[in-house]
Amino acid sequence: MGVRKGNLFIRAGGGVFVVALLMIGLWAFIARPVSGAGGYRPGEVEYGQPLSSTQPGGVESGVLVVSYPFDGPQPHLELPVYFSDAGRVKVGGQAHYTFVVRNTGNGPLIIRRLYPTCAYLRAELTASVIPPGRVALLTVTLDPAQYPGELPVRIRRGVIIQSNDPRSPESEVWVQAMIVP
Repeated sequence: MGVRKGNLFIRAGGGVFVVALLMIGLWAFIARPVSGAGGYRPGEVEYGQPLSSTQPGGVESGVLVVSYPFDGPQPHLELPVYFSDAGRVKVGGQAHYTFVVRNTGNGPLIIRRLYPTCAYLRAELTASVIPPGRVALLTVTLDPAQYPGELPVRIRRGVIIQSNDPRSPESEVWVQAMIVP
């Protein structure tokens, strides 16, 4: 009889363990970051004072870039993902990439300028001022119809992000695609 009680206890204990695992799995599912986008939750995204660039040379945000004293609050630009490959993209179509620009510092991160490296890339940022602990989304659009060379061709182009991060005032994201007719 004692063995049977032990078996029942183990079964009940095992059931409790399974329920606990299911609860942890449910919590992890609800609290998970957006997959493939650099790990953020929608509530972390900053919107306001958007910044876009449609030509090489970039567009200035018009926001005064603030420098902080070394012993004061400092912004820090972090790009969890800085490269994306779209695979094959046909002329007439477009490829869109979304990158997360995260401020892991303790001062406001100000994005001053976006520089696409070619005329067939456009970059749009949801906010040019990113408070500490928040993110902005950088959408890069590749328009293969603007590519001036012969096809098919594999291209790798980028967008340079100029900010007030004292450790890294320029950061880059890169996109790659095989442009086909």
